[in-house]
Amino acid sequence: MWRGGGVAHGPHPRSFEKKVNRKVMALAFARAFAEKVQGGDVTVVSEFSFEAPKTKLMAAFLKKIGVERSALVLTAEPDENIFKMTRNLPRVAVMSAPEVDVYTLMRFKTVVADKAAFDALMARAARKETK
Repeated sequence: MWRGGGVAHGPHPRSFEKKVNRKVMALAFARAFAEKVQGGDVTVVSEFSFEAPKTKLMAAFLKKIGVERSALVLTAEPDENIFKMTRNLPRVAVMSAPEVDVYTLMRFKTVVADKAAFDALMARAARKETK
């Protein structure tokens, strides 16, 4: 007996991760991205350029391009100003193109990407589809 009580065979932390093969993961990304493009849920802009990093400007921009529900804003490289502009908007997330995964891609209704990020995603999907 231990002083103060205790559990003899208490719960132990456990990982519920499943291993997914690299080629299967690549194919899943290619198909998810192709589905978004074919469904018309991808909007490509030349670049994100705003006067100041204000949430109001990003909200107006998203409304102008027709984002009604959730949106994933993709940039080619991490951009602190775009992150600051979107962090207070509900159902809007910002990521760089190399770090996007299948779950994040499918979680949002609309994908808004700049030209460089869209090209990076297209190259990634084409490279994965051929293997």
